[in-house]
Amino acid sequence: MMDLEETIDLVAGREQVVDVLADLASYAEWLDIVSLAERAGIDADDRPVWNVELRARIGPFARTKRLRMVRTVMEVGPDRTDLVFTRREDGARDYSEWTLSVSVDDVGVDNCRVSLRLHYGGSLWTPGPLERVLAEQVLVGRERLSRVVATNTR
Repeated sequence: MMDLEETIDLVAGREQVVDVLADLASYAEWLDIVSLAERAGIDADDRPVWNVELRARIGPFARTKRLRMVRTVMEVGPDRTDLVFTRREDGARDYSEWTLSVSVDDVGVDNCRVSLRLHYGGSLWTPGPLERVLAEQVLVGRERLSRVVATNTR
């Protein structure tokens, strides 16, 4: 099991940031661990679905994981927007839990704070080294996310 939390402060309005982060396809533009994220329609409850490929390299070893993710929550409040993406695979087989929770809070005029929480409930991707890789990628991705938000044409 693994839980990772990171925070990113951005000079941008919350609506502009949510516009980008509500679309999992945008994560491949700024977060290296997401090697592919493409829209895959909607689920039976009319929620957007993405096929996502995660790829991490730890020293000479690499791991790749393919996930079908559904945006299960999108709650817009007066000062905060919450998004939750949950693994929902087709088929009856049991799959390890993957949940990405994203909160975007107003912290001033045209400033917001993005809180990312990734939960993995399985044992194939071991914590420790992977957590360090993810944390490093989010640090590197901060500047990229800022550029993606600034140039968003969605």
